[in-house]
Amino acid sequence: MLAARAALEQVAGRGTVVPPELTAAVADGCGDREAVEAATRRVFGARGPLDLVLFDTDRIAEYVYESSLPPVIAGASAILRGLNGEIARRYQSQTIFSGGGEGLLLVERGRGAGICQEIEELYWTRTDGALGVTTHFLEVAPQDFIAKDAQEEEAREGVRLVSGTQAVLARLRDCIRRKKDEELPPFSPVQGSLPRCLSCRDRAATHPTPVAREGWAGHVLCSPCHRRWSAGKEEIAGVSFDELIERLQEHYPKLGAKSAYTGFLYADGNSMGALFGRLASLAEIGFLSQAVSHVFEQLAERARREAGEQLGRIEHPRRLFLSYLGGGDEAIWIVPGALAVRIAQELPGWLSQEVQAIPGLPEFLRLREVADLTLGIGLVLCSHSYPVRYQYALAKELQKNAKQMFYGGAHPTPPSSIDFELLTDSSPLVDDLRDARELAYQTEEKGFLRTCRPFDQDRFDQLLKRMQRAREKSVATSQLHALLAGAGESRRLFLNALRYQIARPPAGKRYQEWLCSLGTPWVDARRVESFFVQELPPDGEGPRAGTWIADGVQLLAFLNQLGQLGKEAR
Repeated sequence: MLAARAALEQVAGRGTVVPPELTAAVADGCGDREAVEAATRRVFGARGPLDLVLFDTDRIAEYVYESSLPPVIAGASAILRGLNGEIARRYQSQTIFSGGGEGLLLVERGRGAGICQEIEELYWTRTDGALGVTTHFLEVAPQDFIAKDAQEEEAREGVRLVSGTQAVLARLRDCIRRKKDEELPPFSPVQGSLPRCLSCRDRAATHPTPVAREGWAGHVLCSPCHRRWSAGKEEIAGVSFDELIERLQEHYPKLGAKSAYTGFLYADGNSMGALFGRLASLAEIGFLSQAVSHVFEQLAERARREAGEQLGRIEHPRRLFLSYLGGGDEAIWIVPGALAVRIAQELPGWLSQEVQAIPGLPEFLRLREVADLTLGIGLVLCSHSYPVRYQYALAKELQKNAKQMFYGGAHPTPPSSIDFELLTDSSPLVDDLRDARELAYQTEEKGFLRTCRPFDQDRFDQLLKRMQRAREKSVATSQLHALLAGAGESRRLFLNALRYQIARPPAGKRYQEWLCSLGTPWVDARRVESFFVQELPPDGEGPRAGTWIADGVQLLAFLNQLGQLGKEAR
């Protein structure tokens, strides 16, 4: 590894040959620990010759989503990307990885404290103090990266004993976590006589309006929001989400009532912490970190291309949505609702294709008993006026709910999964998603629900195809609601009402054509039941089942929009 060799040679000085086994110990975590320690003492003396530096950005979500103005959100994302890129360029030969708001650097002894200070000053300067970063370094020696004994594969009582590279990184992360826990959130009091920033509402407005808008007179933005606006104004095609939606509706006037809805899409890699926790060397960590970052960058590029294909009427359609690449293995988009549904459907397939495109990555994963990289996805579909910070909070909870569907189960590699929620003007604001779901979708029969969320990748794809076919067969939304008539009481009553609706003329003919087009004979009661009722993972109270009709109805308007956009694209 370049970083290990460069740092060791810098400490040793000119004319001193660094034994290759020391570089191998640092980079690959291999070698005889006692022999490496003896060689280290012979060349460098008793102290460790290296400093291992870790930095981790503080409160990223708060920085990105404290505003609901698109240029400010776009600028925050651009500044974060720029910070990681600047650190990687500034310390190019010392960087193990830098992406997603964090990074790891290996430098010669004595430079760790200075680099920590430089990174903190860089964050302060680039964000006007609005975004902090926690840094720490450890003085280390080559033998510290060699495991003493075989690593424990499983945790015992919540603890897994490790040594070598894993132990060094665990110590670093514990120090970072402790510093974060001990530091109070920044607070900037605003004098009563000063106007508040119309973007974040948390700081005093010190800068004039960047664009002419009614009601924007005098000082309207604080210094950090003004800097973010300046960084993001060229990446987005409007000052507010109202303007973005108006532009969409102007070019596509037939999209329907929910064309004013946006989708907040939050995708995060499954079991990534467990995968990185099993890596035994800096070389492996560096390779996987860079590979995963590249994969998610390509996902963002694929989403931009999808926007270009679906919104072909609009000049520069990529500027109609926002994207943010988070902690290396996560991605967030705010896009028109129909496009969000489309991206959510395609993401797992895109991810697999990008993994296969990186030389060595599929084999790297296979050797660690990981079949593929997968995602947990949370999707919030709501009016564009809904505060962005609340969209983020709900999308994060939905994403966690999608992941929990498979954690602790019989899946060595959890499949990609998605949970979504449609917020209308009448939707209640709740703090607990589970309680809200039980209130909205529970029936009188315990264990039978009027929802099947969350869905795994295959089930979600199946749901969309079923609803698209219903649209093609002219099954109206009111007819789908009619199928749910008996679902509020019990599974048996639901099935009876279902069969009645399907069989009765003349309305039943469209149901029959829909079912038959998907290979389900409408006269076969068992096949009809298996079509409309899905067995769900059991909870602590026993087996569960549900019907997906209400889930599909929530997405139907956006599928109709996709159909309209698809016609225009063709």
